[in-house]
This record gives sequence, C-alpha cells and structure tokens, in this order.
Amino acid sequence: MTEKTGKFFIIMGILIFFLSLYVVFKDPFIGGISLVIGLWNIFIGYRMSKGKTFFKSKDE
Repeated sequence: MTEKTGKFFIIMGILIFFLSLYVVFKDPFIGGISLVIGLWNIFIGYRMSKGKTFFKSKDE
C-alpha cells in the first residue's frame, strides 16, 4: 500500500470522525464506535503515508 492509500485513509478517517461527533448526540453507543473507527483510520493512514504497514507481509 502506498502513500496515496495512506492519504485516502486519513481523509476517510477525518470524515468518519466528524460525522460520528454528530451521531454521538443521537445514539452514544454507535457514535462512540464510529469515533474509534475514525481514529483508527487516521492512525493507519498516518502509518501508511510514512511507508510503514500495520501488518508485516509474508515475504519479510
């Protein structure tokens, strides 16, 4: 996965995060899960943009 994919994950994570802030006021449980998913996407996107992956490939 490349730097381009990392940027995509960061953008999607930010969108999910901000939309989940709205959902928290409607349903705290689903909104809380969405917040975690958004932050996770931002974290994975940041690592991918730096060239690191979360899971090691089998070749290494």
